[in-house]
Amino acid sequence: MRPPADRPAAKAVNDGFDPVTATLNYPAKTMHHPSGHACPPRAPATGPTTAVVVFDFDGTLTERDTILPFLRAAAGDGPFLRGLPALLPALLTRGLGLLGRTATKERLFARYLSGRPLDEVRAAGLRFAHDRLPGMLRPAALRRLEWHRAEGHRCLVVTASPELYVAPWAAARGIEAIGSRLAVDAAGRLTGRHDGPPCEGPEKLRRLQALVGPDARILHAYGDSCGDAALLRAAEHAHWRQFPAAAP
Repeated sequence: MRPPADRPAAKAVNDGFDPVTATLNYPAKTMHHPSGHACPPRAPATGPTTAVVVFDFDGTLTERDTILPFLRAAAGDGPFLRGLPALLPALLTRGLGLLGRTATKERLFARYLSGRPLDEVRAAGLRFAHDRLPGMLRPAALRRLEWHRAEGHRCLVVTASPELYVAPWAAARGIEAIGSRLAVDAAGRLTGRHDGPPCEGPEKLRRLQALVGPDARILHAYGDSCGDAALLRAAEHAHWRQFPAAAP
């Protein structure tokens, strides 16, 4: 079976990372890029026990960031809009590159989720996954995902977005998900902070290997930002904002 022929236009934002120009060591893989550049493949390591295909979520499987829409759905339109003025300094500082992604997200979580029961927010995540996420997905990426599934590949989503809404979406499609986890206090209420490191950058690869084993082959990895660099380096075929028309 061959995958679908169409592919989306390249996403404009690169978040400071470009696999064509960056000085990177990509072992045992081909880098696929919308520009047409490619790094020549090398033979993969021998003796793997597991082979997987990995997709980033926000900006890769989806056409946009999902955290703000989720927080709006979880908080409700009125509370969400009333909370925005207090967050504008943080959002503007992030836009200027002066505030990190983790710190920005935790300010959002603290404003909209802190003090709320985990079960309540988890239920909001389920509703968001069912009602809102389908309209935010990138059709070409979904077709590529379904092609991998039809080929019998073990597919996983590895994302910095909260696991509490990405995991239900993935489970409904019969795939696995690894995401950032949110901390709760002794009373079972969210604190507004992450539980452990957020699932971004090298943590994505660490969490994946903790699940599937350190010797697993990453056959394909799909990403769109510098937060996906570790996964792209580790993959045999790394796809940067592109969903190939044919299997390499």
